Amino acid sequence: SDVCSSDLYLDAGVVEYDLVRFAVEIGLDTGDKALAHKGYELWVRDWPNEKVEQAEVLQRFTTP
Repeated sequence: SDVCSSDLYLDAGVVEYDLVRFAVEIGLDTGDKALAHKGYELWVRDWPNEKVEQAEVLQRFTTP
């Protein structure tokens, strides 16, 4: 199967802070937009008090 184990954890709702942040960074660094988006979505949902950091990372989604 082509399903990454991190996808299974994220889809199952296993959202530890470090896993979510690593998913965003690894997704952005490797061009895996689905992984980055899922990690970002969970980060925003579960850690809404980090809006400034989230806005900075969001800029990386739109910058080539």
